[in-house]
Amino acid sequence: MKDRICVLILNYGGPRNEDEVYPYLLELFNDPFIFQYPQFLWKRISKRLAKKRTPKLIGIYKEIGRFSPIWEETEKQARALSNALGETPVFVGMRYFPEELKETAKKIIDGGFKKVILLPLYPQESETTTTSAIETATRYLKELGYDDEIVTIRNFYKEKDFIEAVVNLIKKKEGECSKKPRYIFTAHSLPSKLALKDNYFEQVKETAKLIGEKMAIPITIGYPSSEAWQEGIVAFQSKVGPLRWLGPSVLEVLDEWSRGDCKSVLVVPISFVSEHSETLYELDILYAGYAKKLGVEFIRVETVQDNPLFIKCLANIVKRVTNG
Repeated sequence: MKDRICVLILNYGGPRNEDEVYPYLLELFNDPFIFQYPQFLWKRISKRLAKKRTPKLIGIYKEIGRFSPIWEETEKQARALSNALGETPVFVGMRYFPEELKETAKKIIDGGFKKVILLPLYPQESETTTTSAIETATRYLKELGYDDEIVTIRNFYKEKDFIEAVVNLIKKKEGECSKKPRYIFTAHSLPSKLALKDNYFEQVKETAKLIGEKMAIPITIGYPSSEAWQEGIVAFQSKVGPLRWLGPSVLEVLDEWSRGDCKSVLVVPISFVSEHSETLYELDILYAGYAKKLGVEFIRVETVQDNPLFIKCLANIVKRVTNG
């Protein structure tokens, strides 16, 4: 029966107010899928890092003008997905809010559901996001006594309706460009060493390639050039620390293209499905401000959020695994 199946969509969450900033950062810095150091040592270091980073993150949200919208956007996605699925309940779990995730796991157990479908809201699969969310949610469910079926969905980067949703959003924004734009498809970067453990980099490239094919835009998979014409490129953001990370960065693309004849860029986030600090601050404030100094028009495409095509994409995936 449908009422014996539920979906738990997973995201990492974000602070909804100033008091949640430090606990959020502490959970983030203690994620063993990201920070792979001896735990006895790292627990002490992570507290200092979280404390040091807290004022900076609070300042970022003040510049944005609000704290993280990811909770309300994920709740909207859950409601829309539940409606698309008919009778199937959809719960929300946030990776870096353990107590609330445990409460959600308890609701699932108390509801008597015999199958839980775990659906991380990350288009491309990565150990640092997808695996971290799935394994944490699975552990909480099992610790609380759940011993029925758990099904996992690990990516949706090449789903037709997801690609179509992004393309439609791009087309809506193209009209805001005063000149013929070049396209920057952005994704969250990872340390190169971590990226070698999964197919994240390949899946990001494939996402951009599929969008490019739909729009007849050739996509460059490599570093930018100020001499050769490049219409679309994959670039990465959110690098932290001195390690070697996936590149090129968005800033490197802006720098190089501005030396040529590029006067307008259309920036398309392809590894995010909700608005948060990496889109609202890093893209809309930092990178947009940098582009302005270079004399380059910077237009940013919004994330898919609860776009009907994106919700249809998620619903179709859930139906496949439910009926499979």
